[in-house]
Amino acid sequence: MTKKLLPIDVSNIDRAFGGDVKRLLPPMCEIPEEFQKERTKWNVVE
Repeated sequence: MTKKLLPIDVSNIDRAFGGDVKRLLPPMCEIPEEFQKERTKWNVVE
């Protein structure tokens, strides 16, 4: 079963300057491999 990720509060400063990536993104082991290797249809530049 996939762990459900809940939204977190993000300050205006975090929105403007990126914030703490470790807090904002899920752990790498929870991101599908295709997105870790940048091989998705969304990464193709034509």
